[in-house]
Amino acid sequence: MKKLLLVSAVGLALSGCGGGSGGGNNDNNGGSVTPPVTEPAVASVAGSIEKINGNEITVNGRSFTVESVKFNNTTLPNFTFKQNMTNMMVQVNTAEKASSATVTLEPTMAGLVTYRNGTSFAVNGITLDFAALSDDIDVGDWVFVSSLPTANAGYKVLSVVEIDVEHEYPELEDHYEIEGRIASIEPGTQMFVLGSNIDVYYGDAVSLPAKGLKVGQWVEVEGRNAVDHFAATEVELDGYDIDDAFENSDIEGIVTSVENLHTGEPSFSLNYRGSFATDSSTCYRLDDSSRCDSNLMKNLKQGVEVEVTSKYVAGQRIASIVEFDQPDWDDNDNIWQGNEFECEGIANYDANTETFTMPYCENGADQPIANKTVVIDTQTRFEGVSQQYLDGRRVEVEGVIINGQNIAREVELDN
Repeated sequence: MKKLLLVSAVGLALSGCGGGSGGGNNDNNGGSVTPPVTEPAVASVAGSIEKINGNEITVNGRSFTVESVKFNNTTLPNFTFKQNMTNMMVQVNTAEKASSATVTLEPTMAGLVTYRNGTSFAVNGITLDFAALSDDIDVGDWVFVSSLPTANAGYKVLSVVEIDVEHEYPELEDHYEIEGRIASIEPGTQMFVLGSNIDVYYGDAVSLPAKGLKVGQWVEVEGRNAVDHFAATEVELDGYDIDDAFENSDIEGIVTSVENLHTGEPSFSLNYRGSFATDSSTCYRLDDSSRCDSNLMKNLKQGVEVEVTSKYVAGQRIASIVEFDQPDWDDNDNIWQGNEFECEGIANYDANTETFTMPYCENGADQPIANKTVVIDTQTRFEGVSQQYLDGRRVEVEGVIINGQNIAREVELDN
């Protein structure tokens, strides 16, 4: 198959980002290196808090003086970042150090702790584990939980921060939310599965996406815990590539799929929340390096931590800089291996389920897999063939295995 046969030739075929060459460095074994890239201006920075110093926070290596803090479109008066709030996920409205910087808190979950046993705990009825969970956090406390995705669409907890909703922020006391990728939808029962196993009932939601719910959407869900499920009152799209909300942004996260690496202009998804294309000007560089190195493209793979600076062009998010971070989290090694797949042959398409079966599929370790059913979701791209006319066409498929499902990321007509 094309990617499997040609990926080993990437280092030989690529030219430098934006042209130019150099003598290499200790990291690229003599690859193409360009002069320092001109740092693009970005309107927002999204990532985890690395450092807190008074009213200054550091996110994605950039320092910001905090003027105001928001959550759920509401300003939190007198909110102060404390040392135990490192690793909280936030979005900052400017890439420049400025006295007017507004920080929006972006937790994965917000609500009450409903269970605690050692490092295991539950928020909104969802059980999680966090080795650094503070002894001060107990059942009944209201918390922000920040996380990154895991290979099975679960949650790798980065921080758990208690918020005083009794005295300081009573407006949050009855606010509960979770976010994640929609894995499946059952219209008959008005339920969908979020992440790997969170059941959400949306039948009483007063607000839903205008074009409906679809598998693969990244959504933010407000509601309440209803014992065996989460009852949604609002469901809102929150992906990186749904519009220009993340215009000229710098986003930190985990690469969750990669396609077309052999072409020199791959596409990839980040945090399951959205897709990024690349072009001939995309700069690949190491953490804290200002130099582009095209050979680093081969490091773009599932499970790698990156910071992506992007722009929104003609309805597509283009990565202008892909910066490979030193791992912040020490348990990512090997858990993503084998979670990509490829298929080839004639597709047997079922329009009712938006799935199709293929005669042959293999995983990222070049091993044949028994599951030959492929799921189309909102991030699936089609090249040379449309979904409507997929049945009976000979195609090649690249995708990612999420919680046992083969999710198509690119379907290309096989000429």
